Order: sequence, then C-alpha cells, then structure tokens
Amino acid sequence: MPPIGKHRSNYRVKADGTCRAKGYGGICYDVVRIEWDSDDASDASGATVEFNVAPVSHEGLQALIAGLNSGRIPDRWDSST
Repeated sequence: MPPIGKHRSNYRVKADGTCRAKGYGGICYDVVRIEWDSDDASDASGATVEFNVAPVSHEGLQALIAGLNSGRIPDRWDSST
C-alpha cells in the first residue's frame, strides 16, 4: 500500500505480537503489536500497546486500525492534535 500522507500508511496488527485476554467472552487482547510503514528512517515503525485496565475486543481493534488507515483517527504525525 502506498503512503497515505502524513508519513504513514498501512497500519496493521502483528499476529505474533498479540496476547489474548483470559476470562473474557469472544476474542479480546491484553497486548497488541501495531506496525506501520514509514518513510522516516528514525521511526520505530511499530509500537506495543498494553491494555492494563480492560482488554480491547477484536472488533474494537479492527475499528482502530481502519480509523488510523483512513485518517479519521489522528495519529502522532497529525499536526492538528
């Protein structure tokens, strides 16, 4: 996927960076690894997110990724935040 502006593109969840939450119905995660493409050589191109208070549902995670990829959810490169 080509860059979609603001130095970012193609946010995705790295499957081997996730940890499923125990004791919750459905699919929920305690830890998620999100990666992205970047044209900045100093950028880590990914982050590990821990959900300490409550796990994130699979549907919530998919909505987050879709929002980041579409630009609806501001990311760290968004100058308006």
